[in-house]
Amino acid sequence: FDPQGQVRARYDGEFTEESEGVYRRHGHAAMRMRNGISFVGLFENGTPHGEGKIVFPSGDKWEGDFEEGRLHGFGIYTWSRPEGLAPEKHWRKAYMGYLEDGRIESQGRKSTFVFNREVYEGEFRNGVAHGKGVFLWEDGHYYDGEWVNGRAEGVGVLVDAEGKRQKAYWEPCSAKWYVPLKVSRRFWPGQIPEAEAVKTVKATDPAYLRPA
Repeated sequence: FDPQGQVRARYDGEFTEESEGVYRRHGHAAMRMRNGISFVGLFENGTPHGEGKIVFPSGDKWEGDFEEGRLHGFGIYTWSRPEGLAPEKHWRKAYMGYLEDGRIESQGRKSTFVFNREVYEGEFRNGVAHGKGVFLWEDGHYYDGEWVNGRAEGVGVLVDAEGKRQKAYWEPCSAKWYVPLKVSRRFWPGQIPEAEAVKTVKATDPAYLRPA
């Protein structure tokens, strides 16, 4: 309950007795918050910690690791289908990889991002490709190489839809030869507003309960 006596969250799950008559949320549980966020998974010392699933009011969801209430570790983040999108329109937007404190960061670790019929697999920094990775375009051509801030830049191999390979040092520019390497900035996931919002949600407070 909040100070006005309104229900802030409903918790159905396990507790551990902290002291006589005082219990802390700890173990497997399901929790639904007044703001529409729901969580099912493990609690430790009053907050989500370990494996779990959180669903946001938008319909977006994260299934994976939590650390002290934050989205942190490996998992799958799935974006919900936008309202008003025509039924015949293909929609798929998902990230399978690592989050650091709710942020898409996977330097030195491979993660995968799928947006409709295009796929990137590799390293991320600040929500865009940065480091080594492979991008597959809808028409079947792909690039395997180095990336800087969401653009193909550095040593890499460009392979067209017929399998013709071209290895070179690539540098972003407006020249015609760079066109097959271009990726719209709108493709990249960037950061996750819902994950950022979780940092300020105090829905698990109080972590202690004193039964009447």
